[in-house]
Amino acid sequence: MKNWKAVAWFGLFGLLPLWISIGYVLLGSKGAPGDYWNVAPWLVVAGVLASAITLAIAGVTYLVHNATRGERERKIKLAAACLLVLTAAATFGGSYFRASRQQVEKNKEVGRELVRRSEIVRSMMPPEFDVSVRSTINYSDRPPRYIYRVHSPQSSERSLIVIADATEGAIGPTLTVQCILLETEYRKLPSDVDPCASNTALKDR
Repeated sequence: MKNWKAVAWFGLFGLLPLWISIGYVLLGSKGAPGDYWNVAPWLVVAGVLASAITLAIAGVTYLVHNATRGERERKIKLAAACLLVLTAAATFGGSYFRASRQQVEKNKEVGRELVRRSEIVRSMMPPEFDVSVRSTINYSDRPPRYIYRVHSPQSSERSLIVIADATEGAIGPTLTVQCILLETEYRKLPSDVDPCASNTALKDR
């Protein structure tokens, strides 16, 4: 590629997500409410982050084109093949990442419902209580563990920690409440101890 072609290649394809995000923000600004610009710039930031991937693809394709010997047609074919493979890989990776995130969010909500329906939780808390995700622990060899905090506006002194584990099933992960602890007891436990193995843990079974 000539220098001007290289500049055009990196500037157009390499920064394509950035240009799309800027165009989308500008088009969406017409008739938008006053707080539009509090959120819209984040779309441009996302475009910049996505451009890091397209710039990497553009760079590898450029190197393949320059390193290929032979006729111009052969250079273009190999560079195009490289571009297609890398773009497909990036698209698949992005889709897999989004699907994984969606599954995590779905699991969190399923866990909330399990906690709300727990007889032990309902017996220990006032009639009205809130359930929130305190943290998520990811493992390399099994599905994650979700830790929920149960608290009530009516009784700030009593709050619970509920631990739910995900297990792989035929149609996807399912969640099971493993144990319930008073938050005060949970805070006393060392970080390397399984809370459900504690003497103060209640089994919701």
